[in-house]
Amino acid sequence: MRVLITGASRGIGAAVARSFAKRGARVALVARSKQNPVHGDLEGTLMQTACDVEALGGIPLVMNVDVSDAVAWKETLGRVTNALNGIDVLVNNASALYLNKVSSVKEMDLLHRVNTRATMMAIQECVPFMNNGGSFIM
Repeated sequence: MRVLITGASRGIGAAVARSFAKRGARVALVARSKQNPVHGDLEGTLMQTACDVEALGGIPLVMNVDVSDAVAWKETLGRVTNALNGIDVLVNNASALYLNKVSSVKEMDLLHRVNTRATMMAIQECVPFMNNGGSFIM
């Protein structure tokens, strides 16, 4: 099974990666925090998740990218689909969130780039590779 997970460095994304690893999946782990957390108050990195995936029997592919960067994200999607020879499961887990009121156009733009555009780009790039016999998008 070939799985692409965004936001894979911590929380739900890392947990989903570990779950697929137990099934021996090839797992593309995508996030910004390869070696260090992006924010000081957040724990977890791509490399930690990759180690967990490998220890559980999965095969990790680490892709350090900011999904809000449309050019870099599209290139990464191409590299992932080439490296895995397609995608069976897409888990669009990356997100941006402001717990308080969004106070600027810059913050609204970030929410759109991460939560909407990056999600739609991933779907658009992955669906052609996914077969109808068991692939799904979360």
